[in-house]
Amino acid sequence: MGITRESFLSKTGRKFDSIVYEGESYRLRSLNEGEKLDYEISLNDGKAFDSKSLRVRLVRLCLVGDDDLPLLTKDDEKAMRQLDGLLLGLLYDKATKLCGYDKEELDKIAKKSELAAD
Repeated sequence: MGITRESFLSKTGRKFDSIVYEGESYRLRSLNEGEKLDYEISLNDGKAFDSKSLRVRLVRLCLVGDDDLPLLTKDDEKAMRQLDGLLLGLLYDKATKLCGYDKEELDKIAKKSELAAD
């Protein structure tokens, strides 16, 4: 038997996963489809593709505290650029998987945004 409309539209729960780095646990959550769209739109301000924010912004949106609420705000993105690259890379890899992205898809988003800015 196929899925019902109600069953399909009820799939609003988030997925969570963690990584351990240097003895500390980092918890990440998935984004819902609306948040993913907002993230993709935020990478292009209409003038230029913000490639500096691609990784940092996705990690910021997905990293949560013990209460499962976002740990960071947009104001933290500049400071996040000073983080250990290995840590940010591990968090970014986990966030892309949780959100249903693959590296090729994000590359396409980046290229499309760069072309739109030209």
